[in-house]
Amino acid sequence: DTLGAQAELDIRLEPLRAECRNCQAVHEFSEIAWLCPVCGARGLNFQNGDELHLCNIEVEDGQDRNS
Repeated sequence: DTLGAQAELDIRLEPLRAECRNCQAVHEFSEIAWLCPVCGARGLNFQNGDELHLCNIEVEDGQDRNS
């Protein structure tokens, strides 16, 4: 067994934020989109979505410290 054999991964998704190249409207999307919801133009500049933040790590070594 390795240290990470029983590891659990908790992923929390953030909404995508994009700016329209045509009308400059900024919107948040729960799913990827290719058209601006305001003007219908193609071409969104995504402002986030490529980051990953590691918020917490808990490690147990399996040894009982009280014995």
